[in-house]
Amino acid sequence: MFHDTQLRLIAKDERLSVRGSINDGLIRSSLQHSDLRCSLNRVSPYTMSHTTKHKAKLLARVRRLKGQIEAVERSLEADAPCGEVLNLVASIRGAVGGLTAELIEDHIRVHVSNPDRDEDVARGQAAGELIDIIRTYLK
Repeated sequence: MFHDTQLRLIAKDERLSVRGSINDGLIRSSLQHSDLRCSLNRVSPYTMSHTTKHKAKLLARVRRLKGQIEAVERSLEADAPCGEVLNLVASIRGAVGGLTAELIEDHIRVHVSNPDRDEDVARGQAAGELIDIIRTYLK
């Protein structure tokens, strides 16, 4: 199977960067027997991060936040009582916390460990505990 990849070879302080379609298995097997250190990083135009995957939902949350901030602005311009303004600001704080928690949770599930799918049970359990802690902290 061919993938777009980026290969970095380091030999005696010389750096060589190669990018193109190459067979991952062939690279790994041929470099195992050499004196070179290598790192292989996938560079794919089709990579879909969790923020791209949930883009519509995240943008809807951001737009609601924008509306809440505009409500604070209108309240201040209208000389609303400070209690009302503080209430609006508290709702913004909660919404930002919820957005932050969702982004961090998705980051953990995609880039660190998915508690529902990780073959390493201990790591999956630890990731689940971390997600619960973040949800609690950012409430």
